[in-house]
Amino acid sequence: MRGSAATAAIAGAMIAMVSSTAAMVESDVSKVQSLHAQLITPASDALFQAESKPPEASDEWASIAAKARDLVRAAKELQSIESAKGQTQWLQFAHALGEVAKQASRAAEAKNQDALVSANGDIVSVCEDCHTIYRDGGRSMKE
Repeated sequence: MRGSAATAAIAGAMIAMVSSTAAMVESDVSKVQSLHAQLITPASDALFQAESKPPEASDEWASIAAKARDLVRAAKELQSIESAKGQTQWLQFAHALGEVAKQASRAAEAKNQDALVSANGDIVSVCEDCHTIYRDGGRSMKE
């Protein structure tokens, strides 16, 4: 996602989340928005761009691994949101994001393009599943 489209999508996600989670407090909504803007979107964009323009130098691979670790950190933050703690599905998605981001980090550290592409596919799947419920009101991101 890029620019204002990403902002609009994040705002939509927050509205859907608040609708589905009456207990979600404003500060938690802001935290999710901030995580997407500061970590999740830039990290996932970098990982996905590495598919079409594979890293060549060691420092490029290190940068991709760092972006994957940003996703791991974001996943932990998503799990720590107070008003989401009782939401099993939310926590499962956040945990799954962390696990597939670790796969991407290991792939980048090993400079393994095929493993990175595979991990990226898993990241997309987790994001799509979560967004279908919390952002897109039951619609797939693919629609």
